[in-house]
Amino acid sequence: MLTAFSAEEGLVFLFKRMSAKKTSIVPDLFDEIVCQTKPPESSKNTPIHFLQNFDVLKHRTGIATSYEKLCVSAEIAKIIKINGENIDEKQSLFNLLTKTFDAIESTQNLKAVQIKFLYLLTKEQGYAIKEDFFQSLSSDDKTTFTYILKNPAQNLHDYIQQAENIYIKLKRWIQTNTDIIVE
Repeated sequence: MLTAFSAEEGLVFLFKRMSAKKTSIVPDLFDEIVCQTKPPESSKNTPIHFLQNFDVLKHRTGIATSYEKLCVSAEIAKIIKINGENIDEKQSLFNLLTKTFDAIESTQNLKAVQIKFLYLLTKEQGYAIKEDFFQSLSSDDKTTFTYILKNPAQNLHDYIQQAENIYIKLKRWIQTNTDIIVE
C-alpha cells in the first residue's frame, strides 16, 4: 500500500498487487509518477485505488542517499498526510510539494526548506503568518527570515544555525495559532 498525493484528488491510497514471482515493481518513496489506477469494485467514491501501471516522471534519488534528507522529507509527507484532507487547493499543494522535495534533494540547509514549506502552506491556508508571526520576531530574526524566504535554499549554506532557530519558532507559532498539525 502506498499513500500518494494527487494534484486532482488530493490524498489517495494506492494498492499494488504483487506477483508471486516478485517481478512487480512499485514507485520509489518520493518519485513523481503518472499512473493508471482502478477503483475497487465495491465502491467508486473512495480514496482507495489499485495501481495498474505507472511511469516515473522524476526520480529523487538524492533524498534516498541522505538519512537527514529522508527524515525531513518524511516529516513533510507526514504533515500532508495529517492535514491533506482539509486542504482544498490540491493543485497548489501538489506544486508546493514538488518544489519542496526538489529543494530537499539539492540543498544542505534543510531547515530553510522546511521554513519555506511551512510558511507557504500556512499562508495559502489563509493564516496571518506575515502579519502575526513575522511581527513577533526580533529585528535580527526578521532580517534572517526575510533573507531565507527570498533566496534559494542552495544559497543559504551559511544560514543553517539561524534557520534552525527560526524553524523552531515558526513551528511553535503554527502549533499555537493555527489548525495545522505539525507535531
